[in-house]
Amino acid sequence: MPAGVLLRNPDAVVENNAVAGSDGEGYWYWLKDEVTRPNGTKLQPTSTPLGSFLGNSIHAAAKSGLFVDDPDGRAAYTPSAKAAFTGLRAVQSGDYGFWARGSALEVSGAFLGDNRIGGSFSAFGATFKDSTVQGDPDSASSTLASQVGFVFQDGPVNVNNVTFQNLLSTLKRSFSAFSWREKNATLTDPLNAYRNIKLVNAQEWLAAAPTTAAEQMSVVRDLDAGKVVTPRSGFLDFGCAPAPGNVQICPDAYAQLQVALREASSSRNVALERQDGQGIIRLEPGNAFDGVYAYFIVAEG
Repeated sequence: MPAGVLLRNPDAVVENNAVAGSDGEGYWYWLKDEVTRPNGTKLQPTSTPLGSFLGNSIHAAAKSGLFVDDPDGRAAYTPSAKAAFTGLRAVQSGDYGFWARGSALEVSGAFLGDNRIGGSFSAFGATFKDSTVQGDPDSASSTLASQVGFVFQDGPVNVNNVTFQNLLSTLKRSFSAFSWREKNATLTDPLNAYRNIKLVNAQEWLAAAPTTAAEQMSVVRDLDAGKVVTPRSGFLDFGCAPAPGNVQICPDAYAQLQVALREASSSRNVALERQDGQGIIRLEPGNAFDGVYAYFIVAEG
């Protein structure tokens, strides 16, 4: 897959560059767990601190403006110090303005305009802050049929002090500031959260109807309101009220439950039923059930 700038070790200084018209990624950090130099020295790129990523722009990448992952979606960048990607400007990306997998990651000071999805982390510890995400309802590009500012998955992930603008749905196209990854088999963290969000001509949420058990258990905390947002489902609706965008607003009273199954077979299914009998979740082997442990999001009461 082509890229405007391809980096195999993150300690490079990448500052004030402009890339346009990439057939793949704009800036691609494709990192390996370990590499060996010709002199025999070993490097661990996935844990090496970031050198610098500052003030870089990308226009019209076919895939993502900034992509931190490998082609198979398995390379988690877990640097020994926080990796701050600062001042990214990504416009008209076919997939994401930015996508980053790993931990201790931060994207700040970004402008993300007219991308299919502004940004998302597949991360266990990441922050998106001090940025602007802008949609374009008048965009003629067929690849941008719908636009979302930020997509939650995995976690914990925090979004702080971000302005979302021009993200109102029309009769033909859907827009929103926030959503969840569709057809997601991975359980989201109940500590995913946002605060200090500004909406300018923008719809806050738009969720697809849940099709997986993990989607039915997706939650995000609105720290300013002291509430939780979830997709509308029959499992996590205890004490909740419907809200626009196919979501519901619930009390901030959710936790993650881990169930250990002794001598469990990977072919078994695992089910959790509400005490009132009004909802049940069944997990098949996958990211939320590995055959030994099952993971659920549950509501108090």
